[in-house]
Amino acid sequence: MGTALRPVSNALGTRFWLLPAAAFALPLGAALAYGVAGAFDAGAWRSLWADPALAPALGLSLWVGSGSIALSLGLTLWLVTRLHGSPAWRVLQHSLGALLAVPHAAFAVGLALLVMPSGLLSRGLAQVIGWDAPPDIATVQDPAGLALIAGLVLKELPFLLWNVASLAHRVGQSGWIEGQMQLAQSMGYPARSVWWRVIWPQWLPQLGRASCRERVSLNV
Repeated sequence: MGTALRPVSNALGTRFWLLPAAAFALPLGAALAYGVAGAFDAGAWRSLWADPALAPALGLSLWVGSGSIALSLGLTLWLVTRLHGSPAWRVLQHSLGALLAVPHAAFAVGLALLVMPSGLLSRGLAQVIGWDAPPDIATVQDPAGLALIAGLVLKELPFLLWNVASLAHRVGQSGWIEGQMQLAQSMGYPARSVWWRVIWPQWLPQLGRASCRERVSLNV
């Protein structure tokens, strides 16, 4: 009896998973078809190239992307170089999981509510400075994209620190770092110079590959 019902249950299970898959695939397929059809529209391309806002938009996108990447990487290298091996580094490591678990949309909305002209920071400063109205400063959607850069950096920084911590915890890496530190100190070099001269040149390519793998796994 159980053997006879097993194919029926397998068929029902397969059909059950087909329904949510179709619910996701059909809208995505329609959007993909619509986008591909628009990609071959010569009039749309002519309108795009004639739009005066194209060059500023491209420039702002390149500025925000390159600025956020450079600042995130620079802060990562600076923090790890200064804090690695200290109690503050261990506290930071334990807090990375919670920071990475924050959804991107919720983080962006929370940051906007914090830094917007009528946000929590302005309300707190108003009690001290005596503001009667929010300051006329574009802290969200500013023309220079500074708020967007800040949001990207704050969200990307824990991700890079997590990858650095993973590299440091690989088999043999801790002993290798300690050995490099002892060798540098015996030659009169400060510990921080070891990071810039020895460790980072070897870790940066690994950090880039690890970040790419993590991004692909998260997207999948």
